[in-house]
Amino acid sequence: MDQLAAMRAFVRIVDTGSFTRAAQVLGMPKATTTKLVQSLEAHLRTTLLNRTTRRVTVTTDGAAYYERTLRLLENVKNFSPTMVSKTGVMVGIGETVEELLEVFRDLAARKVDILTIGQYLRPSKDHLPMTRYYTPEEFRMLKEEAMKIGFRHVESGALVRSSYHAHEQAESVAR
Repeated sequence: MDQLAAMRAFVRIVDTGSFTRAAQVLGMPKATTTKLVQSLEAHLRTTLLNRTTRRVTVTTDGAAYYERTLRLLENVKNFSPTMVSKTGVMVGIGETVEELLEVFRDLAARKVDILTIGQYLRPSKDHLPMTRYYTPEEFRMLKEEAMKIGFRHVESGALVRSSYHAHEQAESVAR
């Protein structure tokens, strides 16, 4: 592995927020950029890029993970229109508020009923560092925006997790 090239690719992805744009800036195919970062992650034995939106995505197969997740949530309603669906996002790992609102719109378009929004907290030094801490006011704003977009129930706060008051959430939308 060319460690210098891998580090350059990583920095460009972080700077541009996109594998595609980084590849363009570096003058190489997107697949090469992706492979360089994957080899760097393997060498360091850690995940370097982990985001909640399409900009920089959760897994090595890029935006496909995000699209598969959306299809899965959509299929819940196709399979059983009355089934309650729920998902959550963690914030504080480099996303913007506009990106979060885009994710909320994508989820609402799939008729997701319940959304949880929580603060990412770095579980160990081997995980990505938190890039920002959202204030209680920002969590309230995210909840208000998500409700406007069309969710039936939203939990939003620093310590909210996907299981946060799960029984109460389900009851609130089952009525």
